[in-house]
Amino acid sequence: MEGDRAGCGSRLSHCRADGWAAPIPSYLPYEKWAEANARIDTAARKAGRKPGDIMRMAQIVGTITDRPSDAEARTGAAAVRGTPDQWAGLIARLATEQPFRTFVFWPERSTTEQIHRYAHEVVPAARALLTKPQTMALSAGDAGYGRARDRYPRKVNRT
Repeated sequence: MEGDRAGCGSRLSHCRADGWAAPIPSYLPYEKWAEANARIDTAARKAGRKPGDIMRMAQIVGTITDRPSDAEARTGAAAVRGTPDQWAGLIARLATEQPFRTFVFWPERSTTEQIHRYAHEVVPAARALLTKPQTMALSAGDAGYGRARDRYPRKVNRT
């Protein structure tokens, strides 16, 4: 700990770090992610930083399946289970509703098949969704659109 630089205190990650990885949901449930991101944004602004300059990473535990299931991941800490399209929709939602730009897949059972499916089915589908204008959480006419657009540039890191 470096002490209280620029009023950061124990919140150096908000003031000096390049990024934040949301803990897996068993440590920080999905419904707490938005609040944590908002706190990072506030602390970054207080430290004179742009919130969009802090990379945000979502770590998602689950299984890619052949059959649709509950893949919403809005509350709780349950593992995500769903088809590649459901996973892609989840990633696109998190990338538009929150400032997540990097996604880590933690398979429930670490198999070559799960890693292959994520890399070859989920990631391309998520990228395709994120390049479509209708996936924006806010539309150009909505209040706050310009601020949100400028705050979180549309960039998805390759995983």
